[in-house]
Amino acid sequence: MKNSKILLAIILIAIIGFVSCKKPIVEPESPLVATWITANADDIDIETSNQQLLAVIAMMKPNLLQTVTFPTSFTFNNGGTGTYNNANGNAQQFTYTYTNETITFVAENFVTMGIDLSGQEVTLDYILDSRNQLTLYYDATDVVKLFVANIPANLPITINLPITITPDDIISAKITAVYTKE
Repeated sequence: MKNSKILLAIILIAIIGFVSCKKPIVEPESPLVATWITANADDIDIETSNQQLLAVIAMMKPNLLQTVTFPTSFTFNNGGTGTYNNANGNAQQFTYTYTNETITFVAENFVTMGIDLSGQEVTLDYILDSRNQLTLYYDATDVVKLFVANIPANLPITINLPITITPDDIISAKITAVYTKE
């Protein structure tokens, strides 16, 4: 009887040990993991409360796209890290998290329009299509309002505008950037 209890105890310990050994959970590779190169198809869509401002906005658009530029490339690594290259060729480090619809970046060194956003979260909507194109969408409403507030300093030439544009005239602004997988 004593041997039966010992044998039963050994079998139970073996079963418990075997059942408690789980396979490690392997994170699936993010579909974003790759190097993405700009397709030079950046665009900005601005909605205004005053339709008479459309001509003024059309004049501002090239300057806005030079002021608020997307990086020339992104490299997303596993583990939520990556690098991007700006128009000057400078590589910057970032961390990221993502869902099926958004990417949230935190850049180590990010300054735009003289505003230091280092360490700040920047969230972009995105679509990853079957042609290996990554399209990023950025809600640039606040940036465009800041740009408009600083006219004419943001325009390379002085323009006699037939009407006045103010930040309150801007309802929304969205910048779109398209990237292809390298």
